[in-house]
Amino acid sequence: MPFPSSLLHRPVQTLILSFIAWKILLLVTAAGSPGIAYDTSTSLAQRSADSPSRPPIVLVLNYISQQLTRWDAIYFTTIARRGYLYEQEWAFGWGFTQLIRFCTNVVKGIDHGHFVFLESLIGIAIAHASHGLSVLVLYGFTRRIFPDGEATRKLAFVTALLHIISPAGLFLSAPYGESTFALLSFVGYLVFSYGFLREYRPQRSKMSLLSYLDYCWERQPQQVGFLGYWTLSNVPLFALAAPMLGLMMISALSMFRTNSSLATLMAYSAHVDKESPLNQKAEGGASLLRSLAVPQLTLAVLALFCYHVQIITRISSGYPVWYIWLASNLLESGKLRKDSKEGPAWSSIQCTRIVKYMVVYGIV
Repeated sequence: MPFPSSLLHRPVQTLILSFIAWKILLLVTAAGSPGIAYDTSTSLAQRSADSPSRPPIVLVLNYISQQLTRWDAIYFTTIARRGYLYEQEWAFGWGFTQLIRFCTNVVKGIDHGHFVFLESLIGIAIAHASHGLSVLVLYGFTRRIFPDGEATRKLAFVTALLHIISPAGLFLSAPYGESTFALLSFVGYLVFSYGFLREYRPQRSKMSLLSYLDYCWERQPQQVGFLGYWTLSNVPLFALAAPMLGLMMISALSMFRTNSSLATLMAYSAHVDKESPLNQKAEGGASLLRSLAVPQLTLAVLALFCYHVQIITRISSGYPVWYIWLASNLLESGKLRKDSKEGPAWSSIQCTRIVKYMVVYGIV
C-alpha cells in the first residue's frame, strides 16, 4: 500500500486531527439518526431537558447525550449519580462510575443549572478523552517494541489510525467502559514492554496472559455458558461478529506459525548481525507479540463458544496484536512472507476490505 511519507513529519498532530475528524463524523451520524428506536429510557428521563426556554447550546448537548446514552450507558451514568442500588448493577465497573461521579461533582461546583443528565455528558467526555489518549499510547507502544526506523514509524502510525476507526465505533464515544479499558490496556502493555524487552533473553522468554480476565469477568452476561448462545435466533449476531472473530483468530494464530511472528520484523532486522542490540530488540518484540496473542485468541474463542458473541467488536478494541498485524499487511501487501512456507501476506485488496468493514461497522 503506498504510504505518503509527509504524514510522518508530524505524526502525533496528524493522528489528533484524524481522531477529531472521525469523532465529528460519528457524532453527526448519531445526531442525525431518526427516532429513539426501542430504548426509550433516556428520552423519558431527560424529558424535562427539552424545554425551549433553555439556551440552544444546552439543548444540543442534551440531545447528543440522549442519543449516546443507551443500554449499559444508562447503568453507568445512573450508578454514578446515586450509587449502587440493585444487585445486577455490580456487573458495571466501579472505577468508571466513580470517575464519572468525581468529574461530575467538580463540574457541579462550577455550574450545573442547565444540564440534565450531566453524568451522561461527563461520561461522553471521558470516553472521547480515553479513546484519544489510547490512540497515542498505541502509537508509542508499537514504536517501542520494534527497532527504530522509518518502517517502524509507518507501522506505528497506521496501527494507531486503525484504532481510531475501530469497529467499536460509537461505543468508544458513549459512556461505556470500552474506551477506558482500551486506554488502561495499552498503558499496561506499554509499561510491561519496558521490563520485558529490557530483561529479554533468546529462548528464555515466558508466555504471559497479562490481564484480559479483568474485563471479561467484570461483565458476566446472562443466559450464557458453553454453547448457551448457539440458538437459531442468534444466527444474525454470529454473522455480525464473524469478521471480527476471524480477524482476531487469524492475527493471533499467525504469531505462532514458523517465523510468522517475526514477519513484520524481518524488514528491519534481516540485514543486522544476530548479536546486535537491534536484532535482540526485534526478537524480543516478536516474543512479546506472541505473549499478547494469547489473551486475544482466548477472548475470541470464548466469544465464539461461551458468551454474547456480538460484543467482540467492542471489547476487541483493547487488544493491540490484530491492529499491528493488519497494519503490517496493509503496508507490505505481499512483500513479506511471499517466499516463506506460509504463503504470501494478505493482499492489499483483502486488507482494504477489512478497513472498509471497520469503517462501515463503526458508523452503522
